[in-house]
Amino acid sequence: MRSMTRRGRVRLVAGSGAAVVALALAVPGVAAADPNPSPINPFYFTKEELPVLSDGTPFVLSPDAELAKSLAQLKSGDPTCSAPAPLAATEAGSPEGYTIPVQIKVTNGMMLAGYSPPAVYWKQEVPFSLQLRGLTGWVNARVQLPSLKMLVEPSDVTICDGAGLGIAQQGTAPYPEQDWSPWSEPWSWWMQPGPDGSPVATPPGALVSYVFSPFDTADPGRRLVVENPTVRKVGAALAGLASDGSLDLKVDLELDIDVVRGDHAPGVAFPLGVSGTFSTAVKVPFGPSTQNVPWDIGRTPPAKHRSYLPTTTLPGAVEGATTTIGSTDVDIDVSRLDQVTNDQAKGLATNIYMYLYGVDPWGYGVVVDEPDNPQFFQWSSGVRDGTASFFPPDRGVADVSADLTIDRLGLPKGAPSGFGFDG
Repeated sequence: MRSMTRRGRVRLVAGSGAAVVALALAVPGVAAADPNPSPINPFYFTKEELPVLSDGTPFVLSPDAELAKSLAQLKSGDPTCSAPAPLAATEAGSPEGYTIPVQIKVTNGMMLAGYSPPAVYWKQEVPFSLQLRGLTGWVNARVQLPSLKMLVEPSDVTICDGAGLGIAQQGTAPYPEQDWSPWSEPWSWWMQPGPDGSPVATPPGALVSYVFSPFDTADPGRRLVVENPTVRKVGAALAGLASDGSLDLKVDLELDIDVVRGDHAPGVAFPLGVSGTFSTAVKVPFGPSTQNVPWDIGRTPPAKHRSYLPTTTLPGAVEGATTTIGSTDVDIDVSRLDQVTNDQAKGLATNIYMYLYGVDPWGYGVVVDEPDNPQFFQWSSGVRDGTASFFPPDRGVADVSADLTIDRLGLPKGAPSGFGFDG
């Protein structure tokens, strides 16, 4: 049993529009009558394993009405910015050869991270603490014939401002080594008002409410918004042709973004980068390693799970045809975070790490090093005072997808020469 240097639980809360870490401090002299148990399943407590609380407080899954109940609620609709002018076709004698211009509409760009096996057990349809939604835009490309090579430049990609990053809070349970936090006492559990206003306990690891909401209907101080998206590199290819005529696609993308608070509070912004290969390939079960985490994460590793954002092939090269590309192997670039000087922005960025890798059965972030969080807090304090750096998140932390729809095909007049149609 590790030594108890600090007793408390971690909560990310929005106070006066700012994210802070609040510790619910121990009550001196209180000890558990019985040891706090571990679950039979390593990733969640079942309903039968939860205690009967001493005052009869019930366990109720009573999420905030705003909390997404389905992935469909995270879909964004059409792009929020205007389409650029389409490219022109080129003829066989041009440097690009004979090409057909294609304008592609990007919708429903999403990223899910912070997987919670307890939320799955409690049948919550979006079991992720971090939910990026609303990434939209436009792509102008040319398809070269007869090679079917796709030609696209970074300047041909337009990503709209306004995507939202949601952070959902989980209910928590007394951790086994928190001998001050008795298993059967209601004050040891995450409490909230029930449907009739009386207190209820939330099952550990179930999602309670949004600390920061991804929806544009939320108060601006409770929103984290993606702005200034910049495409650094892009490449695309038709990766295969199925027997039914559908097309496999592959897109290599490197994108920089700024995450700002919806009320544009001065300085409360931080830069991130995302890069990877996004394709129509079927996603296999995945989960992050913790190789890059610079401390011992404790007893519960991140759980592997299926993709909640499946891919689909392009049914045909016709206007209106839609495909879904994605990846579970993205690289999240945090190198520019060390240049941030605003303490609130740095604190918010460190807090996100608590949710990024997933949730353990007690409802805590896997990498927070429960129960006392000393190594996490030492690192986050070091980031604030400049003695420590942000570490790159491990691959496998996020599930990413976007829908691509052929909005316009710019077919040139006449067939290309050399195809047997010459007069």
